[in-house]
Amino acid sequence: EDPDEVLAEGPASPPLPGPKRHRSDAVAKSLGPIRFKGGNWTDVSDFLFKLKGRFTLQKDDFDTDEAKVLYAGGCLEGTASRRWMNHVANNYNNDVALVSWATMEQWLRNSVADADTRAFSALVELDEKRQKSGQTYQQFIDQYEAIEAECPDRQPERTRVVNVVSRLLPELRKAVMAHGLPASRQELDNMAKRAEANQKIQAREQRWASQPLHQSREHWEENRWPPTQPPKDSPRGETRGIVRLTTEASRSTTESSGGTTVKREDSIPSRGPPRTWDRAHVQCYNCAKKGHYSDQCQEPNCHSCGQPRHSGRRCQRRDSATGVNTIQLP
Repeated sequence: EDPDEVLAEGPASPPLPGPKRHRSDAVAKSLGPIRFKGGNWTDVSDFLFKLKGRFTLQKDDFDTDEAKVLYAGGCLEGTASRRWMNHVANNYNNDVALVSWATMEQWLRNSVADADTRAFSALVELDEKRQKSGQTYQQFIDQYEAIEAECPDRQPERTRVVNVVSRLLPELRKAVMAHGLPASRQELDNMAKRAEANQKIQAREQRWASQPLHQSREHWEENRWPPTQPPKDSPRGETRGIVRLTTEASRSTTESSGGTTVKREDSIPSRGPPRTWDRAHVQCYNCAKKGHYSDQCQEPNCHSCGQPRHSGRRCQRRDSATGVNTIQLP
């Protein structure tokens, strides 16, 4: 090719970028499947709400009624799935393309109960609903709103507030009505939760005030620090001290009773099996005799050389070479 013609054509245009993936597609793929097994009006409302959200995120995939009906039918399980298949087979000759999304949406609403039946059942349950002892306000209001959602007709705001207040516990109802009837359910929720928190604080302060100061502090310390455990084995020196104290106590008891042996049990904590304190195998380091320890030995040291383990009559002259006694004691 002629270089002049190439220059006249100008630089080559860069390739066009491919279509960008929408962020909504990535979000939709990360969502889990929607399941519906039937139930009450609240379950149907939640199912329809999730379906509308999925249809909004994936507009390109659910642009027709047939796609929406097929997807919603695949989400049904159990009794709801069997009832839907029978409905399509009996009324549309198993042709899902003939079913519009508005028709299926109405079928889902009617699958629970008609408006009159739901209203009657909801009002009966609401009339029997009461806050139980030990039940928090949040737990009670969650159950109350689940039943209230079954009623197709929304009641006036003042009626809804009065119905909830009349079903509270007497103490909580008195605290809420101290400043008058709340104007809305949101205001009622805030006042009830605040009053419930104040009641818990007052009950805790009354428990602390009913106890003496030292008992309250001891109870606080016990809850703060775990109890300490005594050591499993005591050192040998401590054991010897216990033996010596026990022996002296028994001896003094015997002497004070005029020669009559008195059996005395000291309150010394014992660990493991009882000990007999047999010293027949104990050998003294001082006199090499058995039956006692060196700190209890009564044998005097040698008056000639001052060394232990022999008396003066057994002492011999020291060896000038080694400087020790020539006698070898056992």
